[in-house]
Amino acid sequence: MSLLGTFWAGWSWRGDIAAVTGTRTELKQSKGETKAVEQARSVEHSKNERLHEIGTQYEAARSENESLPSIVVAELRNGNYRLRDELASCETRNLSSAAATASQRDAGAVSREEIAGAAVRIARDSDDQLRACQAVVLADRK
Repeated sequence: MSLLGTFWAGWSWRGDIAAVTGTRTELKQSKGETKAVEQARSVEHSKNERLHEIGTQYEAARSENESLPSIVVAELRNGNYRLRDELASCETRNLSSAAATASQRDAGAVSREEIAGAAVRIARDSDDQLRACQAVVLADRK
């Protein structure tokens, strides 16, 4: 009987050691998985911060562009900027010079200045948006 008890105790002890070894292996795997998840979250967090920075920079540039048309109009009127002939003549080319009065020409000049200011703002907004999109793509590829 004691031989049977010893055999059973030994067998039970081997089973306990196997269970402990299995538990240790599972614990190591869990630690590895936890570390991988933490690293993935860290990468995701840093990407989100970078995207937030890009968005903030884009919105700041966009708000700076709000005053751009009035600045361009003022600079055109002060003579600091000049329009190229293609834009300067686009509104009055359909009118014959004999039929256009002085007030119509002045109104055309004001309109051209405002159109130029709006065009510069549109171009600047487009450039800023393109830069932001490119920055997002580059941040995503890292």
